[in-house]
Amino acid sequence: MKTSKREKLQKELDSQKTDLLRNQMGQYATPTAFADDIVKLGLSYLEADNIRFIDPAFGLGVFYDSLERVAPNLQKSISSATGIEIDKHYFEPSAKLWGESLIDVINDDFTKIEAPSIDVERYNLMVCNPPYVRHHHIKSEEKQRLQRLVYARLGIKPSQLMGLYGYFILLSHQWLNKNGISVWLVPTEFLDVNYGLAIKYYLANHTSILKVHTFKAEDTQFSDALVTSTVVVFRNAKPDKHHTVVFAKGGSLDSPNEEIKITQAQLDPNQKWSKLASGVLTQKKARLRFGDVFEIKRGIATGSNSFFVISKTKAKQRKIPSEFLQPILPSSRYVDNLIIESQGDGSPVGEKELFLFNCSLPENILRRDYPDVYAYIEEGRQRGVHEGYICKNRRPWYKQEQRKSPDLFVSYMGRSRASKPPFRFFINHSKAIATNSYLMIYIKPEYKSILEDGSNGSLQSLVECLTEEVLINGGRSYGGGLHKLEPSELANIPLQGISIESSQQILAL
Repeated sequence: MKTSKREKLQKELDSQKTDLLRNQMGQYATPTAFADDIVKLGLSYLEADNIRFIDPAFGLGVFYDSLERVAPNLQKSISSATGIEIDKHYFEPSAKLWGESLIDVINDDFTKIEAPSIDVERYNLMVCNPPYVRHHHIKSEEKQRLQRLVYARLGIKPSQLMGLYGYFILLSHQWLNKNGISVWLVPTEFLDVNYGLAIKYYLANHTSILKVHTFKAEDTQFSDALVTSTVVVFRNAKPDKHHTVVFAKGGSLDSPNEEIKITQAQLDPNQKWSKLASGVLTQKKARLRFGDVFEIKRGIATGSNSFFVISKTKAKQRKIPSEFLQPILPSSRYVDNLIIESQGDGSPVGEKELFLFNCSLPENILRRDYPDVYAYIEEGRQRGVHEGYICKNRRPWYKQEQRKSPDLFVSYMGRSRASKPPFRFFINHSKAIATNSYLMIYIKPEYKSILEDGSNGSLQSLVECLTEEVLINGGRSYGGGLHKLEPSELANIPLQGISIESSQQILAL
């Protein structure tokens, strides 16, 4: 009865806040069924029969609701419980909802409350879905306070880019008693990104990690937030050298699609952890990596694609000479073939012919010798293009950076679909460059003669060995099946079966 009342109240209270405000405060309630599974998982590791429970981001108490229903079935009882909620919008209805229950609901900021000073007053079960407040929504002085606090308590200095959920995890350490169990529902991003280093260092060195279960990008656990979720369970105890961690992926918490056990001593906080459930451990340094063979650059940031990227028809209508036009690749949805062939003018063969307008001549020369080009530039000025951040820092504002056409293009962000993979490589035989929706890839000189030898098809073979699975494992994943591959991540992908000892072994592909 109380569960249905809480769920109805959650919808009412959420609807009274704008999506923007909830996003800024990182408030996304955990679905009841998922909360039940999370609480069951935490209790499965708890050795004590008497539960001292705490939730540092209580909301309306979804985890405590689950605990009241689940614990008796596991022959465990709740001896004390505390819920901390900073937002009065949720605290006041929550305090009323749980007024006759065992739990003490407190209206306060978890990061500002002193933890109990003696072990018997601390908690043996912490379950939390912390606020997903991104770093740019945390004020500078507040961020500095949190960083000082973490450093004072753990000797760890978090990145300026870490979100609030990371501080909740790190500051929870003093709230758990010896061997207490902590369960966190957090964004998967921390497992792979640089600003997750502090959290991984804490987990690897201050706790015994029990399980890290990552859900697939397409299986979002929240109806109102596109974020890929991970459940982390750990014990408040230093690990021994033989302690193993369960890394799981996909499916459900009790029935994952993939699962592997890894000795905690093997975990390196500097490496990505999200792919460990798939058996992807750090490759040996002797393996040849993509960045050993290729130089990777982002496509150009034009400052205004709508002004600087123009069609062949528009260029003709505006009488812009070819000397101010460079072929540019259209969106990958207009590129069907692996190999981009060239037309007579160097532009890519395809249904959509686009060019980059690029001119370095001063305006007085254009006004005198190229009045049509000057008129086009004046039109851009009237539209305010010259006031954009990129343009206003260029001299002249309409001059683009000079780039050579690359050997390869790759669309580095996309969603997994049955018809097309999220990342697509294209072998370039044209004179086109690309905007920053692509990465532009250049063969390094020492490999150029091998890979450009079309008779053995070695470049095409190399590209085809970079399977969707290999690329997804090397990149990062977001909610709704979105995948992204940064230049440094692509550079780090091993080229399968190739030793760095001999570049000639590329031909073995």
